[in-house]
Amino acid sequence: WLVNLHFDELNKTAPGLRLFDVAINGATVLQQFDVFAVTGGEDRAIVEQFPVDVSANMINIAFITEVENAKVSGIELVPQGIVGQVPPRTTLAWTNGSVQSPVARYEPISIQVGTKLYVMGGFTGFDLGVTNEVDIYDLVNQTWSTGSPLPGAQTHAAVASDGTYIYVAGGQLGGGEASGSGTNAVWRYDIANDLWTPFTPLPDVRFGGTMKIIDGVLHYVGGDYADRFTISTLHWAFDLTTGTQWTTLAPIPLGGDHLASAVVNGIWYT
Repeated sequence: WLVNLHFDELNKTAPGLRLFDVAINGATVLQQFDVFAVTGGEDRAIVEQFPVDVSANMINIAFITEVENAKVSGIELVPQGIVGQVPPRTTLAWTNGSVQSPVARYEPISIQVGTKLYVMGGFTGFDLGVTNEVDIYDLVNQTWSTGSPLPGAQTHAAVASDGTYIYVAGGQLGGGEASGSGTNAVWRYDIANDLWTPFTPLPDVRFGGTMKIIDGVLHYVGGDYADRFTISTLHWAFDLTTGTQWTTLAPIPLGGDHLASAVVNGIWYT
């Protein structure tokens, strides 16, 4: 496989303000990596490519903070049919949407369900103020509507959906990285009725984990403990049909926070 790591420095304005290492399957591939210095400035994208042996049926990518938080904008895994030859990739083109988001924000909780994009909470500015607003974008009609406001964490929460409900778990309550408090609360949003209800809480407080539903089971991994610095490798699961509490399953080999993940053909990648 070929691992393509996409980087873009969005808010640092000089070299040396964000430095981190990257390791793939235990081998360091980038050391003291500085996106700003490598690209020559802010808002300039770069892709770093690495061939990876997957004989162990696993690709483990670690981002190790040196200065500030490590940051990656995208991870692309490309199968290699012939060693040294990369299959052609679909060319993507970004365009500015004609309909802007009702609220300017970053680090919101977002998820697509069918033809609707749900954008919930988030920071509203560099003063780290937050919003509980839920905005829903119709991808077909290209229009925004408003849902019932978030009752819980506005940022750093994990989100998943089975098409009927949206589940939001853990995260940070309130603004400011220092002043915001963590939570283990889980909320369930009834899409058809625009209604939030409490769900069984996580076993412990978590910031920035990731969550997916696989075969009717809600899975949560990673994130930070309540101290915001200690990374968890724990894996919790809740059977949405018969479950009454979260159970503990095999831990993730390497934890992290601000995680992204996807389920492809029943396999969870994070």
